[in-house]
Amino acid sequence: MAPLRLGLVLWAQATPWTAMLEAARRVDALGYDQLWTWDHLHAIYGDSDQDYFEGPSVLAAWAASTEHVRLGPMVGANTFRNRRRMPSRRRPSTTSAAGGRSPASVDAG
Repeated sequence: MAPLRLGLVLWAQATPWTAMLEAARRVDALGYDQLWTWDHLHAIYGDSDQDYFEGPSVLAAWAASTEHVRLGPMVGANTFRNRRRMPSRRRPSTTSAAGGRSPASVDAG
């Protein structure tokens, strides 16, 4: 039987950037296997004009701030981005920053 792996999702809205980074560090330090965020193009609850963090930027920052936890997007807004250029340019950066801890994923949004 495969080992049980645990992960958490941190929503990228209604929180300051420093709190997002500290939460990622804590998840890593506690030994969780995975840490996820989403890449919606607007806030998904509350005021639609509120600040929220773009998924790839969050993943890149987490990659630089954590050591072990695997990182990934729960939802990726691929259909709203230039699919020919954006993922191919962003993916190597996130993968390199995470030391290979960022699995590839594609989502319909």
